Amino acid sequence: MKVCSTALWVAAMALAFVVPSEALAIIRVTIRPVTLQTAGPSDTTATLPTAQTQFVPGETFVVELWAQTTETNGLSSVTVDLSFVNTVVTAQTITHTALFNAAGLSTGTINNPGGLVDNLGGSHAAASPPCSDQVGLTNWARVAIVDMQALANGTSVIQSADTASLILGTAICNEFGNVLPVDIDFGQVTVTVQECFDNTDCDDAQFCNGPEQCVGNVCQAGTAPNCADAIGCTDDSCDFAANAGTGACLNVPNDANCDDNQFCNGAETCSATLDCQAGTAPNCADAIGCTDDSCDFAANGGTGACLNAPNDANCDDNQFCNGAETCSATLDCQAGTAPNCADAIGCTDDSCDFAANAGTGACLNAPNDANCDDNQFCNGAETCSATLDCQAGTAPNCADAIGCTDDSCDFAANAGTGACLNAPNDANCDDNQFCNGAETCSATLDCQAGTAPNCADAIGCTDDSCDFAANAGTGACLNAPNDANCDDNQFCNGAETCSAPLDCQAGTAPNCADAIGCTDDSCDFAANAGTGACLNAPNDANCDDNQFCNGAETCSATLDCQAGTAPNCADAICCTDDSCDFAANAGTGACLNAPNDANCDDNLFCNGAETCSATLDCQTGAAVCTASCEHCDEAGGTCELCILDLDFNGVMGTGDFALFAACFDGCYLATDPCAASNFDGDAGICVGTGDFSGFVGCFGQACADCGNCAGPPPARATGRNYSIDSAAVINLVTVLAPTTDDSVAVLPTSKTTYRIGQPFYIEVWATRPIATAWTGDGLAAVFVDLSFDANALLAKQVISSNPMSTFAGGNIHPGLGLVSQLGGCSKLDSPNLGAEGQWVRVATLAVRAMATGNVMLEAGPSDANHGVAIVNELGNIDPILIDFGRATLNIVPKPIVDKVRRRLRDGGRL
Repeated sequence: MKVCSTALWVAAMALAFVVPSEALAIIRVTIRPVTLQTAGPSDTTATLPTAQTQFVPGETFVVELWAQTTETNGLSSVTVDLSFVNTVVTAQTITHTALFNAAGLSTGTINNPGGLVDNLGGSHAAASPPCSDQVGLTNWARVAIVDMQALANGTSVIQSADTASLILGTAICNEFGNVLPVDIDFGQVTVTVQECFDNTDCDDAQFCNGPEQCVGNVCQAGTAPNCADAIGCTDDSCDFAANAGTGACLNVPNDANCDDNQFCNGAETCSATLDCQAGTAPNCADAIGCTDDSCDFAANGGTGACLNAPNDANCDDNQFCNGAETCSATLDCQAGTAPNCADAIGCTDDSCDFAANAGTGACLNAPNDANCDDNQFCNGAETCSATLDCQAGTAPNCADAIGCTDDSCDFAANAGTGACLNAPNDANCDDNQFCNGAETCSATLDCQAGTAPNCADAIGCTDDSCDFAANAGTGACLNAPNDANCDDNQFCNGAETCSAPLDCQAGTAPNCADAIGCTDDSCDFAANAGTGACLNAPNDANCDDNQFCNGAETCSATLDCQAGTAPNCADAICCTDDSCDFAANAGTGACLNAPNDANCDDNLFCNGAETCSATLDCQTGAAVCTASCEHCDEAGGTCELCILDLDFNGVMGTGDFALFAACFDGCYLATDPCAASNFDGDAGICVGTGDFSGFVGCFGQACADCGNCAGPPPARATGRNYSIDSAAVINLVTVLAPTTDDSVAVLPTSKTTYRIGQPFYIEVWATRPIATAWTGDGLAAVFVDLSFDANALLAKQVISSNPMSTFAGGNIHPGLGLVSQLGGCSKLDSPNLGAEGQWVRVATLAVRAMATGNVMLEAGPSDANHGVAIVNELGNIDPILIDFGRATLNIVPKPIVDKVRRRLRDGGRL
């Protein structure tokens, strides 16, 4: 990248008006990789075709070598060395154009192991007179074409350089010898070889394989589509041969998928739209009236068969006493035999009752309790069981309503037939509990409660009661000492206690010391609403180490002494070294702010040695080169004369450049015939310190055309001193595609939403909306650094803008989210560029969206050699006077409709 500043702009303007010479010849060589060779028979073009820089392994492409010159007579020969990374790409064949194949002198040797095409190029055919066609002067001329192939994943810079041969090189028509390599702008391009860049690189156009994807620049196999439909009986598959070989889902009805292998259901069928349809059941009826006719699903090994089962119930006359009629599978219904109704129970009366069971008949076995009675009350009443024969009676319940009587049945009572007995018993009322007193039994009132004992003693602080749990649960008097009866509700007095023989006793004061060494510990009687509490008060003084540089130590109620925070010793002076000196102030420490000249050094020779002032901060150094007509060469570190005799006649005059670069202070020749036309920048009297002599109006014009210094000064804006002000701005916009005009009054509308994988452009525009009376006072150079999130955007290519293509820059830093030195210098024939309400496009960056979310784009200042400059101004503009723009983009997921369209395109189902 060439350094672009006001000085470079001035030098470029001067070249447009001088006699050409070998030393000033400029050749531009560029390289353009494309998949196919540029269409059309012409090997010259005004605008180079767009380059392709992304390829997949095995893909072939061509690299075209184009050249252009500013030299009036055009190109005589172009020969370069073309280098590349041989593990990423390889060269195959060379084709020379007719323009550079004079007398078969075209050269080029492929050296793939060395990653080089040696001496690529040739000579231009002579015209009559020689070189009269001026090839490469106005248009680009195609020199040669190299067929190449991408080999493996990687990145290769393909660049041209000075040929190693002393004979072959690049020359200008009518010039002697080759052009110096330093005067040739050798082009280069970076190509990337990856297995894939997006999903379309992996698509095999076969629906049955599923959509392949590009993941991490490697093709991943797709997932086969699910061809299942909502019809369960169809055979579902993906037919690779269908749809002209691109594949499609196939859903074939199959009756076998519906067969349940069951005879009784009939034959099922498969419908392509209604799924399985049920079959018709078979007719299984026979000629025997009493058989049950049906289809048995379990028969024949579970596959089903007709069943004609004899059913006696179909012959039953519903009269039990006639016996059970039967069904014969061949003879139909047969009569039954009368039943035997005798049972094994001796106490029942046995018979068959035709009227029983609602007239259907049944055996009657009637139990008769009289057959079992033993005439004893205490045995209860014996019964006859229809199943168990005679059953003993249940003894009578002699319990009365009085719980404490002893209840029984007396067999001897009532003349030996038995009777109930109920005798009162006090023992049945005793709960074995002393605290309740002695209970008694009443034959009519049941248990009566006893009287509780008196347990009070002579000690006032004991709690007196009868303890039911004492004496193994039988109860006893309890006189329990209770400290609460003695508590005076004051924590600092300690806990008072109750003594069973001595009554209330005073407490012991509490120990309030904690484990934190820096707290002050005591007992506060007034605390806790007057009930008292321990007090552990943090005291920072207990932690102070008397050292200022450590900061102020503090006492924490939980963590003990805590280290302090070191003091901030930074002052408002940027160039001082700021620190804290522990030894200062008799060892107690103090801040130290020591001036350091090295912090002010801008590492430049010409502006002298900067110094640091403890009160005024950095102070500029004294200029090194101060003699008249002298300027400072920063690169060489020397002072040089600034006279530039551009027409080489040894005399300063019309067409010469008397004041160059940094020599704006009093440097001109009194004998200069254009002295009267010098630019009186300070509106003083004629030309002097601060003026700009020999520039703007004095290039190739007669002195009389430059104005008269003796007259009134030229019109200009009031108070203007040609230093930049806050009206200079740089703004950013983003658009979907470049506009056709690189200079507009109104910026194009930005599009701010893009989807993942979508390519688009970011444009940098600049303007200087301040009115000026000086013709040509527009933008000379605009360079910015463009930053963004590298995970969200991939920078692919920098595209120079036509007005700012001189010394065009833009370095893409992969992975950093940065394009540095983006921009260029304006062309010589662009007066008022970007001034007075016109926006000029500086450069365009081609990018691709990579991840979803909001992305901030920010322009900022570039380095010291690449900045923003105004025509007729000295040096770059201070970045703080530039309004660097920013823009916010929104990256959204790829819409599902894209997948649907691809599926439809491939003949698949949605």
